[in-house]
Amino acid sequence: MADFWGLDGYVQPVRTSGGLGGGGTTGRWMNESAQVSVSRRIILVISGDEDEVACENHHTHWLLKIKHNSIDFTGLISLIEHYDLLKKHLGYFKTVFYTHDTTEYGPNWWNLIQNKVSDDNSTPLILVAPNMNMGIYRMKDLLMLSQSLMEKRSSDNPSIDERLTLKRMGVDYEGFVFRQLKCDKALCTYKEVDHSCTTVYTSGACRIKEKYPEIEMIKYKANFRKKKTYQLT
Repeated sequence: MADFWGLDGYVQPVRTSGGLGGGGTTGRWMNESAQVSVSRRIILVISGDEDEVACENHHTHWLLKIKHNSIDFTGLISLIEHYDLLKKHLGYFKTVFYTHDTTEYGPNWWNLIQNKVSDDNSTPLILVAPNMNMGIYRMKDLLMLSQSLMEKRSSDNPSIDERLTLKRMGVDYEGFVFRQLKCDKALCTYKEVDHSCTTVYTSGACRIKEKYPEIEMIKYKANFRKKKTYQLT
């Protein structure tokens, strides 16, 4: 298998401050992910809109606190901006699997992802539908596109208006890196959609359930159509 298997983990962005306390969405996601076997992998959680930058070891995972909140690009920008800091604490890594905190995984998801990737390329979640920027990224590719990605960075501790503007912009830039790289392979070839209403955050926003059986992943999605005002939480 390709160098992905030197991969050091997966990255999950958190769009609200407060890290892992309070039993909120992040705590829920980590409790669920703890049931999934990710032996010898590194889990990196990225928490935006924090007061200071810090990289903390939380035993089951690493937590990177950052000041900006760039919505759909928070995780990718943070990997570029703080790559040296992350290497200092986590060690050298070439590749990450980027996911969201509004996802759930089955017990075999990690092996299924490995079995579906056969070369050393960045690989989107899906090509036949919006991929929410999720998928496998090579750091080499992110660094190559760093200037374009950094242009999508928010200010530190951005206002609600700035975040809404970034969210609207993010809809048009969905899958930006994969499109720049002209990726022609994906982790999944189809998805199943359950339109019944599910809530994840305390805001109570209605979310549909997108199922990706090929990698045992479920995404709870609030912004599943174009809107005048997009849901941030």
